[in-house]
Amino acid sequence: MCACSASQLLLVAQTTLDLRTQAKNVDFTQAAATKPNKSGTALPASCGVGETFFLTTAAAGQNLYGCTAANAWSPIGANTLPATVVQTNQSNAYTGGAQNFSAAAATFPVQTGTLANRPGSCTQGQHYFATDAAAADGARLYGCSPANVWVSVGFGRGTLANRPGVCAQGDIYFGLDAAAGQNLYFCTVTNSWTQMTTGSAGLADPGSNGILKRTALNTTAAAVAGTDYYAPGSAIASSDLPFPGADAKGGILTSSCGSGYAVDSYQADGAPHCAPITGIQFTGSTPADTAIATYNAAGAALQDSGWTLNVATGLSCPTCSGPTYFTWTSGTTPATDPGAGNMTLFVDSADMALKAYTHAGTVVPVGAGSTTNQRYRYIQFSFDGQGSAITATTVCKGVDFSGTINQVTLTGDVSGSATVDLLTETHANYITSGPAGATSITNTHPATIASAYGGTVAAADMATNSWTTTLASSMDMCAAVSSIASTTRLNVLVRVTAN
Repeated sequence: MCACSASQLLLVAQTTLDLRTQAKNVDFTQAAATKPNKSGTALPASCGVGETFFLTTAAAGQNLYGCTAANAWSPIGANTLPATVVQTNQSNAYTGGAQNFSAAAATFPVQTGTLANRPGSCTQGQHYFATDAAAADGARLYGCSPANVWVSVGFGRGTLANRPGVCAQGDIYFGLDAAAGQNLYFCTVTNSWTQMTTGSAGLADPGSNGILKRTALNTTAAAVAGTDYYAPGSAIASSDLPFPGADAKGGILTSSCGSGYAVDSYQADGAPHCAPITGIQFTGSTPADTAIATYNAAGAALQDSGWTLNVATGLSCPTCSGPTYFTWTSGTTPATDPGAGNMTLFVDSADMALKAYTHAGTVVPVGAGSTTNQRYRYIQFSFDGQGSAITATTVCKGVDFSGTINQVTLTGDVSGSATVDLLTETHANYITSGPAGATSITNTHPATIASAYGGTVAAADMATNSWTTTLASSMDMCAAVSSIASTTRLNVLVRVTAN
């Protein structure tokens, strides 16, 4: 048995002290070393709130961590960064706050690399800076919009030889050495540049008159007064503007058409379309001595030598044999003797026939009366493709007379092909049904042009093909053109012998 005191036994058995309960006012200032924190090369996977840990592998000054929540470590202290810190693959996504880089020596906020090495996929809003010569100067920055599509942000410029070999649709490049006014190039197709204008000269200087004329494709020149146009008040040669006949449809004759031809329309490229005129033209220097000339259907002038229209004496032909003066009146018998060698033309109010009253006092009928030609009435349809081949369409017109269709004439502007079907319906039916309610009168044998300028369907052809040629009044007639090849303008003339 050991004869030891109780206190001695107690000191020998206790090898670990609990400083929390067994110490008071502990002072370690004289200790050779103190290590109050657990330490290691990795943070423990679990911890309790309040624990601390010294991470030996962390950057100097950033080693101390505290357990701020169960199993969650947080750095403790200012964590001042060293002079040089290299961090890779770190997320720099900020949702707020001000980032001031004004004092930085340099900033590289976007990804860089060669144009060919742009990422194949990208997020909308992402940017990329092309560092190589393949990118246009001034247009090296690219934005991702929409996702996975890079678009140049900027306006490239440089010599034509240095245009980028690759481009995205919508990119723009300014060629410094291109012809003035033709510097812009557009990337219209991926990796393909197109000059903004293909013209070799662009618009010419219009001069003081300010009027240009087209001389070739995308080429203009200053218009010449007196040749290309006439200014108000300038002298216009009578040969340039002869009086158009009734069949000229109010057209104005120009030197481009020639004598006997009038401009009845203008084509899509601005060129005038000339047509021969017929009718009477008055010429002469004064109204009191005006000669009479006529034009035939071919546009040739036919001068009726000797006939004049004098405001004082009327129509006369001093060099002609027989009656030389005519005056006009109406009634059953003129009241005034026309004099020897003369006669008076008048409309007999009893039968509305044209007759002549002679010096002998006799009344002589003039002409043989009404002829078949005088009973002809015409229904006309016009189709104009404005410079392009006519598209299939239907045009309808109201007819206020009755008669028999005896001829259909088709006239085109160029050699081509077209089919024209004629249809009729009552006007009352047209109001509610339109062209859809019309019925063909050609019995599946419509009028056609086959590789020619025109074509004609005569009365005999209509009879052979069993056309319905009887036309009643208050009907609507429609012309439906189809199967067009080359023909850009087509005129359809339906001749009717009126009842």
